[in-house]
Amino acid sequence: MSPIVGGRALKGPAAAMLGAMGHEVSALGVARLYAGLADVYVLDDSDRHLAPAVEDLGMAALVTRTVMGGPEDRERLARELLAA
Repeated sequence: MSPIVGGRALKGPAAAMLGAMGHEVSALGVARLYAGLADVYVLDDSDRHLAPAVEDLGMAALVTRTVMGGPEDRERLARELLAA
C-alpha cells in the first residue's frame, strides 16, 4: 500500500525521505521501488490515474479509499486487501 497519497505523505517522513534519495515523491515513485517484489500494489482513489503505470511495472493495481476515518473504514480496507 502506498504511503504517499496525492503526492504527499499523510503521516511521517516518507515524502521527505523519498525526495532526499532522489525518488519521485508519488505513489508511482514508491511502486517503482517495489517492482519485482510485490504482485499487487494498493493506490488511493486520488491516485487512480497512476494505475496503468503501476501495472506497466508488472503489478496489479488495486485502487480504493486508503485513508481510514474509523473502524468501518479499517474493516473495509482489510477485507479488500485480503480479497486481493
